[in-house]
Amino acid sequence: CADAPERVFHVGTVSKTLCPGLRVGWLVPPARFRQAVLAAKQSADLQAATLGQDVLERLLETLDWQGHVARSRRVYAQRIERLMYAVRWHLPSFSFREPEGGFTLFVTSDDSHLDEIRVLERAIALGTSFDPGSLFRRDQESRPFAMRLSPCNVPEAAIDDAVARLARAISLEGRRARGARDVRAARAATP
Repeated sequence: CADAPERVFHVGTVSKTLCPGLRVGWLVPPARFRQAVLAAKQSADLQAATLGQDVLERLLETLDWQGHVARSRRVYAQRIERLMYAVRWHLPSFSFREPEGGFTLFVTSDDSHLDEIRVLERAIALGTSFDPGSLFRRDQESRPFAMRLSPCNVPEAAIDDAVARLARAISLEGRRARGARDVRAARAATP
């Protein structure tokens, strides 16, 4: 950004590091785009909520922001490590790439019998949840089976249990799907 201020738009938010519901962010455009950006912002919503901005301003006057961000990074890194361990243990046939940062783990399976929505329904019934992977695909297809897991709002000690419940939901749905497939195959084979 500092190397190319005439070309780079700097975008930031406190939503992920302080308060997701606060919805306060910023945009620093290159100087030549400043007026156009201000006009677009004004036509989009006239003015951002001042209460949230005032609260944030007062908080930043007293909060050690850099210390807060450093602590948050440590906590989230520990939770992601715990989540990866739990997925490896409870879902050994599933795969994922270790994230280089961030709050989520994208987990996939080659099991073509699994349906993301049915698994999600079972997971919710068992007290856990995930984001279906198809929500993050351009074509909205649900194959291969995928899910985005986020441990951000889960206490570190509860992550293993949450993944165990997720594995149970996947197992139950997998058995149901394979049973339905076997019934269809038997009906097709009957003259």
